[in-house]
Amino acid sequence: MKLDFAREMARRAGGDWTPDKTAERFPTVHTVKTPEATPQRITVPALVAAWAAETRADGKALYDRERTAKLLTDFVGHDDVARITADDVVRWKEVRLGLGRSPKTVANDIGELRPIWSWGKANRKLSFVENPFAGLAPRSRKRSRGPRGPYTDDEASKLLVAAPAEKSASLRWLPWVLCFSGARL
Repeated sequence: MKLDFAREMARRAGGDWTPDKTAERFPTVHTVKTPEATPQRITVPALVAAWAAETRADGKALYDRERTAKLLTDFVGHDDVARITADDVVRWKEVRLGLGRSPKTVANDIGELRPIWSWGKANRKLSFVENPFAGLAPRSRKRSRGPRGPYTDDEASKLLVAAPAEKSASLRWLPWVLCFSGARL
């Protein structure tokens, strides 16, 4: 075998590139092409149901995701998961915000569907480069609860005047502790 190879290389080095005569003694290798596994068409309701079966989501959690998925499919006009793109999600988000839905509601809707698409990708039900819901939830404003500082002098005075009238020792002393620690009731 090594000699056959050496002779072949020497022949080719001399400029003879005709087919190798020794190769004819080996059987021809036939490669069998297997058809590419094409992902089966899956509908949005079927994807949600498959996700729910594995994650054991039920009750309100499942209902909310089914409702949100229905809103999306009604908007895009079809229920083929593979055809839903990030552009569809952006348009859906903009229309919902334009209809007066709060950014928090729209962010919740997108947040409900994003993990289902991620689950579909991980379980070989979907093939996409990037999740169409990733990073598209609108930012909602955080509501400030206001300052949480210590009591005002007037509030502390009222608490400390009322405390001695309490029969329970904890109710007599707790206002003192709270007033001087800066905590609020």
